[in-house]
Amino acid sequence: LLPNLGEPCKTCAIYSTSGSDSTYVFAGGISGDVGLYDLRFATDDTSQVISTYRPSCFHESDNVSVSGIDLTKDKKEILVSYENDQVYTFPSFPTCYPSSPTVDDLFNHEATCHSEFASYGGHLNRFTFLKCAKYAGPNDEYICTGSDSGHAFIYEKATGAVVSLLKADKSTCNGILPHPDLPLFLTYGIESTCKLWRATTPVSDNIDDSTLGRRKSNHERKYNKSSIVASWDECQLKLSNFMTIDDGETLLPDEVVIRDYKINGHSFAELPEFFFRCALFHQGSASSTSGRSGIYNDLQNLPSVILENYYDSFSADANEDEVPVKCGLDELKRRTSLIQLQYKAMQLGLTLDEPVSPWILRQSESAVHQYSVTNINESDMITSPAKWLPFDPNMAKISIASGVNFNVKLYEEFFLDRYDIFSHLNGKITRKKSSKNDDTRIETTITSTNTSASTSSSGTTYNNDILKHTETHCETSEPLNQIIQKITVLKEDGNKALKEGNCDLAARYYDMALQYCAVALMDYPGRSNFLTDLEKLVTINSRWSTIKLCTSVRLNLSLTMLMNKLDDAIGSVDQANLALLELKPFNASKQKSESPEIFKQAKELQSKAYFRLGSAKLMLHKYTDALRGFERCLKCQKEVNPDHTDKVVLRRIAEIKNLVEKQKRRRRKKFKGAFEDGDSKKKKYFK
Repeated sequence: LLPNLGEPCKTCAIYSTSGSDSTYVFAGGISGDVGLYDLRFATDDTSQVISTYRPSCFHESDNVSVSGIDLTKDKKEILVSYENDQVYTFPSFPTCYPSSPTVDDLFNHEATCHSEFASYGGHLNRFTFLKCAKYAGPNDEYICTGSDSGHAFIYEKATGAVVSLLKADKSTCNGILPHPDLPLFLTYGIESTCKLWRATTPVSDNIDDSTLGRRKSNHERKYNKSSIVASWDECQLKLSNFMTIDDGETLLPDEVVIRDYKINGHSFAELPEFFFRCALFHQGSASSTSGRSGIYNDLQNLPSVILENYYDSFSADANEDEVPVKCGLDELKRRTSLIQLQYKAMQLGLTLDEPVSPWILRQSESAVHQYSVTNINESDMITSPAKWLPFDPNMAKISIASGVNFNVKLYEEFFLDRYDIFSHLNGKITRKKSSKNDDTRIETTITSTNTSASTSSSGTTYNNDILKHTETHCETSEPLNQIIQKITVLKEDGNKALKEGNCDLAARYYDMALQYCAVALMDYPGRSNFLTDLEKLVTINSRWSTIKLCTSVRLNLSLTMLMNKLDDAIGSVDQANLALLELKPFNASKQKSESPEIFKQAKELQSKAYFRLGSAKLMLHKYTDALRGFERCLKCQKEVNPDHTDKVVLRRIAEIKNLVEKQKRRRRKKFKGAFEDGDSKKKKYFK
């Protein structure tokens, strides 16, 4: 069928506007090109190529096999999926749009190669070669495809958002077939069965799915550690292994995946009333839960699935293996970050500043007018570093284009007619060239409020209180100042949540703050692209302000983990030990003579860290370690103020000594009983 391209056909789709037999077919093979062919000219050695379609990110030497082709109901748009890449849409006949081409247009059409109009993805397609992509919805509003993770992804075509994530196969989901008229799907994969899915009512009567309901549910959901908090040292080790990669590639600390540590799913209010934006369940299934087997809607685990896909792609590139996406890591980062931002906005009932600054979350106008109490903190509006740092030109020397990549420069009329996604924005649509390529993307001018940080100061004590201090700003560039501001805001909101008794929310804020601390303190590929004045942080004194803030956050998280609601003494020990390690350079005797004020502040924090460590060891019933921690806490206090003695620490030491003495008596008694003769044991038993 494809002698002009010198390859066999792997997939095809019939082009017919009337529903009758057609002489035209879209077909693709192993070269990455999709061709529209006139079968009337097909012979053993020739065929009529009317048009070809190829993503602009593919090099001429790239051979990327086409794995699926689909057409919209009106035949004006085609959808192409690729092995080792993702999904692209093309106008069928851009020169004839908006009307369908006539017979003369087709017959006399000059064969040209058309670039893509838009790209979608976050899934991976590398393990099997059969994965197809299909349009879905009454007006083809959705794009659905399978993935290596066993999920079926359903994307919203106008925004690129993932609106459903169906766990359809334990191994690999090869495809998803939507019913042409009804809200039904079939999924198939490696398993011997296919699954039938039905769109159900998205929200039950006992769930408040309003904007306030979502925010309340988000504030009440259970805290799950990020990989940064779960294994700081292992994250740094993995990042160090990638330091030899090209300077143009970036892997931020919060993008590292620890395989033996799974990020559990979240619990939040259901999705809004929208056609396929709903819970899709197999018959008899309840809502999905973390670790559940079988098939279910796994949308609550979307962030971790997307994160793992990007990390796998980056690792393959760093190890010089075959990269799962031919479009490049920057394009994949662009899509995955946008998907995660859309997910976070959905959780909180917020909107994104699309398309100019999609990493900025803001309240919708309807929510502002409807509710007098917003029930949202400034920290809720802060996203994790990897979702915005690479895209903000104010933070990165070389920024990546953000948002949905619509090729409006080539297909302006096509875009304005079919994609009415910016009508809700009160801004002027402009065209701005990307810093990474020559394509044009739609932007809109929107006034946004800059994040401002407020700090408060109070005296510190040595019991388990919330750590506060006055931030002393060193001379840093604006990027580092913004990082410090976000850490400060997250810490203060975490302190507030902890005082109100919401330990899970406080821990999430502290966790997010530590992700920003990792950006400032860890070594990772592309670090100099974000923090442009790192040379100012080479000395101990210049680093103290950042270390002080990060250590206080870590100790507050350590305190939170000791609360009954979290009951994570082991995690508290880890955070206290990391704090002690970070403070070690500032507690040296040399530092005392050179910078006595920094030495004093470091000793106060060290005392706090030993108190946290002793408290956690006490919860674990490791009395010897707990006693050592409290005694070191007392020693640090004496070094700062020889005349001061903290009664709380003395009381804890006395309690532990009493517990140790009781433990010794029980052991002696048990040891003595082991050598009693049988008669004495019987007498004691009957007595």
